[in-house]
Amino acid sequence: MKNALLTGFIFLFGINFVKGQDRILFNDSTQVKCFVDEISDDSVKYRRLSNPRGPYYIISRDKVVRILLEDELKECVPHKVMIRYGISAYNPIVRDFVNQGKSGSSFSNTYQFVFFVDRGKTLSIATNVYSFLAETRNIPLLGINVDLIGLGVATKMDCHWKRWSTGSLYSGLGLGYLKLDYFYTSDGSSNNPQVSEFSERESGIGFQIDVIGVQYAPFRRLGLFGELGVGYEGAFQAGIQIHW
Repeated sequence: MKNALLTGFIFLFGINFVKGQDRILFNDSTQVKCFVDEISDDSVKYRRLSNPRGPYYIISRDKVVRILLEDELKECVPHKVMIRYGISAYNPIVRDFVNQGKSGSSFSNTYQFVFFVDRGKTLSIATNVYSFLAETRNIPLLGINVDLIGLGVATKMDCHWKRWSTGSLYSGLGLGYLKLDYFYTSDGSSNNPQVSEFSERESGIGFQIDVIGVQYAPFRRLGLFGELGVGYEGAFQAGIQIHW
């Protein structure tokens, strides 16, 4: 009789024990079965499933991709916003701008504000506010300088082929709306007041295909990135990124 009661006790509480287990998925593709006790902005506190009485483990959220709480899937996103500054090479828009003036450089400064919509273990989807500034082009015959500024909003999806604790290897696809502003100013050599200052504007749909990209973040909020592809971000882009 005592054995039957003991067996029933273990059976009932064993079910609750298994049902109550959580899982933490890490950036390096490993996972741990545990009991999650606390989730803060900076860390996750948990106990191992094999030892529910402790000790407690605390791990940085930067190393966590997802947390599975019983039957509920909860995204644990280390960073929801990211700012990027980089140098872009052979952007087709900038290249055409340079070729028209037969001068200047195919390199441009790029600025990105990235807002993550979904950031899973393999796929991440983000909305990008993208801007680039091309080198000033001089047109001697008219005595004017031309500046090109591009601004756009795009949705980009990255597929992370490999993740590790300080970075990832990925490919990406982006589609967005771009607006180009051309600012003309006199370089001082023209006496024509009509070319003192004016601007032109055009817009359209742009795309970006990142064949391969890598990001490396040895520090908590500061890292580096590099991408090879084709589209509005250019054939090559590299720089620094700050995230929080």
